[in-house]
Amino acid sequence: MDLNHIELTPDLTSQLYQRSLIAEERKVESKTKKRNEEKEWIYTGQNERNILLLFDHPDKKKLTKGQEDFLNKILNACHLKQNDIVLMNRSLNAGADYKNLPEFFKCRIVLLFGIEPVSFGLPMNFPQFQIQSFSNCTFLYAPAIDELGNDKVLKSKLWSCLKRIFNI
Repeated sequence: MDLNHIELTPDLTSQLYQRSLIAEERKVESKTKKRNEEKEWIYTGQNERNILLLFDHPDKKKLTKGQEDFLNKILNACHLKQNDIVLMNRSLNAGADYKNLPEFFKCRIVLLFGIEPVSFGLPMNFPQFQIQSFSNCTFLYAPAIDELGNDKVLKSKLWSCLKRIFNI
């Protein structure tokens, strides 16, 4: 028998490899989870009602005054305050997707403004203004805030959905 054809018995193999490769993988996995838990998201609001409003403005850190006013009108109409929600600019938060945001914020409602469900990491795509339940959470995909603010038809479609979501 030459070196290329050595047969190892199970007992000999277990003696040679006392440390499991699986145990090493678990250590790496737990470090990854810890990094995710330590991730610092950039957002406003206190999330008192577990509602996430997500938008995407790569060229701006914050909403414009007009966009802020529009969102405040939406919140007031839905009997919500800034403390009730999380407002997040996705472009400022690398890795902000379905896999980690709803879990981190314990969301029960996610409103996607100008962010397609599939690009958010959801395993399905659905059209704008369709209320979609998935994984103990209600999702609504709507046009970008700028589009909504300038179009009465889009505003009325959004309002119709929000009345159903918030039982107004």
